[in-house]
Parts: sequence; structure tokens; C-alpha cells
Amino acid sequence: LSSPSYFPQNGRQAVGQSAANLLPVGCPVEYHSRSHGGWIPAIVKGHCQYRYRLDLQPEAPLERVRPLQPGTVVEYAPLHACKEQEGTWVHATIQSYDELRELFVLDIEPAVPPSR
Repeated sequence: LSSPSYFPQNGRQAVGQSAANLLPVGCPVEYHSRSHGGWIPAIVKGHCQYRYRLDLQPEAPLERVRPLQPGTVVEYAPLHACKEQEGTWVHATIQSYDELRELFVLDIEPAVPPSR
């Protein structure tokens, strides 16, 4: 489940991606903010003319958006068998992103949609 276009060596997404390779709506990402001087968390809300519409930036260029990187620790809402445990969050580490299935591979679960 490697994703070289989403996890390039230099930490930046490849420039000139086609619309077919855009990260899906709802996907947690990082946005390279000039005002913050680095990568900050965001959520993809849509796409507009080869740009991302993020929850914190309405027109983010492709090269300044990347999915959360492998090794990033996230809070994750697992599906629980017990009704009493619903709505609880656990920490997990991102291993990779499966771009074909639009799923994250976590250290504690192999196929997780961005919404969880």
C-alpha cells in the first residue's frame, strides 16, 4: 500500500497532479502555512480549479497540501462492539495512505476512512 505520490522524499506533494489524484473531501491533511512558518493540520472540504478548499484556507495550491505523514500520531474513533464504548477516541500512528481505496493504514487498524 505504498503511496509515493502522497509521501514524497522531500515531504512536499508533487506539483502538477491531475484532478484524479486529488485527496478526497474529508481527508485530514497538512497545509504549509507561510504565516505559521510550517505545516499545520487541516481538512479537505472541496476542490476548485486544481486547488484545495480547506477548512482553514479557501484556495490552497496543490504543492502546499499533503496528507498526514507516516508516523503522525492521530486520534482515531474505532468501531466498538460495545455500545458503552461508542464515541471514545484512541491514539494511533499513520503507517500509510491507500490512495486507490482512499483509506489510511494505521498501526492498530489496516483500513480506516478519513472520517474516523
